[in-house]
Amino acid sequence: MRFLSILILVVALSLTVMLTGSSGQAEAQSQADKLTFFVIDRHEISSDQSKIDLVNSLLGLMFRLKEGQPFAFVFGDDFSNVYGPTDTNAEGFVQLRRAVEQKLASSPPSEPLDLESALAETYNYLNGLVVSSESSIFLVTGDTSTTDPAATVDELDPILDLVEEVGWPVFNVTTPEADPGLKNVLAEIARRTSGESFELSIPHGLEALTNRTLIREGKGALQTMGTTTLSPDSIFETDLDIVPGTGELSMVFFREDDSTSFKLKNPSGVEASSSDRKASETIELPNLAIVRLKDPVPGRWSLEVRGDRGLLTAHRYAINRYRIELQMQGAVPVGIPVNIIASVSDDGSLVSVDAGLLARITDPDGTSVLYDLNDEGTGGDAIAGDGYYSATLPSLITDGTYDVEMQLQWPEIAHTITTLSSFDARLFPDFTLVQEAVDTLEPGVRTKIAEITVGIGNQPYSVAPDDILPNVATNQGDPGMVELVPRRIISEGKAFEYDVYYTAPIEALATVAVSLDVEYAGQQFMRTVDPIVISSIPPAQPIPTQPPAPTPAPAPTTAPPPPVERVEQTAPTTTILIVIGAIIAAAVAVLLINFLVRVAPFGSILTEDGRLVVRLRDVQRPPLQNLLMRNRLSGEELGVTGFDSVSFRFYRDEVLIEPVEFSSNTVRLNNQPITDLTVVHDGSWLGAMGRLYTYSYSDVQAESQQATSAGSQDDQVDSDSAESSRNE
Repeated sequence: MRFLSILILVVALSLTVMLTGSSGQAEAQSQADKLTFFVIDRHEISSDQSKIDLVNSLLGLMFRLKEGQPFAFVFGDDFSNVYGPTDTNAEGFVQLRRAVEQKLASSPPSEPLDLESALAETYNYLNGLVVSSESSIFLVTGDTSTTDPAATVDELDPILDLVEEVGWPVFNVTTPEADPGLKNVLAEIARRTSGESFELSIPHGLEALTNRTLIREGKGALQTMGTTTLSPDSIFETDLDIVPGTGELSMVFFREDDSTSFKLKNPSGVEASSSDRKASETIELPNLAIVRLKDPVPGRWSLEVRGDRGLLTAHRYAINRYRIELQMQGAVPVGIPVNIIASVSDDGSLVSVDAGLLARITDPDGTSVLYDLNDEGTGGDAIAGDGYYSATLPSLITDGTYDVEMQLQWPEIAHTITTLSSFDARLFPDFTLVQEAVDTLEPGVRTKIAEITVGIGNQPYSVAPDDILPNVATNQGDPGMVELVPRRIISEGKAFEYDVYYTAPIEALATVAVSLDVEYAGQQFMRTVDPIVISSIPPAQPIPTQPPAPTPAPAPTTAPPPPVERVEQTAPTTTILIVIGAIIAAAVAVLLINFLVRVAPFGSILTEDGRLVVRLRDVQRPPLQNLLMRNRLSGEELGVTGFDSVSFRFYRDEVLIEPVEFSSNTVRLNNQPITDLTVVHDGSWLGAMGRLYTYSYSDVQAESQQATSAGSQDDQVDSDSAESSRNE
């Protein structure tokens, strides 16, 4: 019977709301997009001034935490009179708040709140406004009447189903003296509707409510500055660090007594004034005080609080203008290194800040690794100071969702801005390239140079021939022809195994780079492997080395002469100095002759398209090494990656190259490995670490060097990248 009466009430109120004017409903709906609706039970509260003060402090706190949002109020003894909804920034909000305070302080009703009627009336009112699921309901009560939790929950079950269906969370705020059975019922209401229960107490109850509201509103969380018991002879002092980019700082004080005063000092040590922030505001309520600064200057501020008595807790929360966003477009591939990129913006504009950006990445198995992101143009970052922070991650081995916690940290200030995000990693199509015949190809003859196998993980994956992109470059202009021949077509012309054929047009050196460019799972993916070097040039003939001279026969052994008595004589000091000077002069002369006779390094090393990499006469060497080994130059001194395995000898009409025995790298001359002393002719090709270079006997002019220096740096970077890829 009870359920039937509640159902009739719900239907009747719904019809009443439907019959109101459409214009009035539209106006209410626009005001109540994210409405906070308070249902206040005055039965126990209005008879106690301390409870009235707590409720007023609660309302003032919520107005600040949800600033700019609409509020509406109804009292449990008069559901026919709804106060609001009105936005906190609206012109009539002050009058609304004053009316609520007056009603709260009026004589209390004789009967406590009826939960069934309260929920039914609230449901119909909000349903008539058509408010969104982001709206919320607050039940404030202090009823001490004995409640049977099980029976009451059963009676509330039908209306709770309706509230739960629309998604409005119900938050309960009760005085400490409220009946435990009632608290159990309210806890069940909160559980059913995804709400929470709080105690109307100082400081812990309001602290918990403040913290949860800040988190739900996306404004961070409370940071405790300290707790003290005030007395006339005591001063509460604390420092607070304000980081760059702080748009708003709020200090919240929960207090048992309202006789407190606050004094702020800016980082210069003087009392705060309008020059150190854009605006400020202080809100004083019986059990609460809020001091708010807008756009305060960064640095270390200090706070003094004085009071007569009572417990006081100080907290802060800040709204920073800086926003951290993970810039990962789509899933990243498993099995290859990837870049993680995050942006830092200030009011929508990208900025590079004087702070560290740390990313804690947790894989699907729960293992976390920390990475430092930078905006300095190194370590995976493309451009310094552009507001994009980057780091290169090693190959991910597990597919799934990776959680990312990004922390913007200032080393000199104990403050961190944290943002949570995630990205997905999955297996993408990949391929392996196994080279075959790449040396001494015959011009005009079609030759198989490699095999390609495409797969995802350990499974074959068929692709169309157009998804595999070969790119050829030679030193003679005509690139020749590359053909992809599928071994076995699976369907629609696709295959997972291909043979690669190349036809060289003339005697030349060529590089063939192969990429896989395929769409998979709605995402375009490209993968490139290291290029292979192909030669159709006959191998160079090494210079025969001279056999070593025969070892002379040992001289016959003769008996030593009998000892002769030595007569010691003392040479004049002048004679000794002359002899020493003659020896030094002779040594200098020998070194000078050796220096003049030997040929200094000459020539230039160019990229395959003619850009200057290094001019050998410009290589800086220690003076003594330049004197003793003028016509020799080690590949390590060139500063070009991969040449540390060879050294050069320079003569009047030719240049020789020889291997260094202790190096593991191999340099190729005209696509032949250098195993002995070999002539480097003008225009010869040198291959190192997958890159092709030309040796020119002539020195490139200075103006050409200036025009091509940027290209040299690019080649050097590419060489380093190639080396890094091989090492991986």
